[in-house]
Amino acid sequence: MRAYLKRLHAEIAHYAPAFSKTKFDTWSLGGGTPTLLDAPDLDRLLTRLHRAFPQKEDASIEFETSPYTATKERIRVFEKHGFNRVSFGVQTFATETLRAVRRGYQKNSH
Repeated sequence: MRAYLKRLHAEIAHYAPAFSKTKFDTWSLGGGTPTLLDAPDLDRLLTRLHRAFPQKEDASIEFETSPYTATKERIRVFEKHGFNRVSFGVQTFATETLRAVRRGYQKNSH
């Protein structure tokens, strides 16, 4: 995770100057990966992202997560950073596919 975050922070620093005069009206973070970070790492990442890619005051700021990794502590970090929308994506209801992508812990309730 440290190597991933180091590279991600380097990417943010690389692209930030190109957007220095831009304020975004939509901002999304996700795929579920952000809620794999512990709360302090997530907080540092979001702080850096907000500085590099600022949003308009009324922007839609959203994150995607999994209910299995979205702890209260992590959700509070998103709230602290002004996120106003959350998405809990469903990739599939096919048990075989869930097992194949190592998400067998997700159960089809139908």
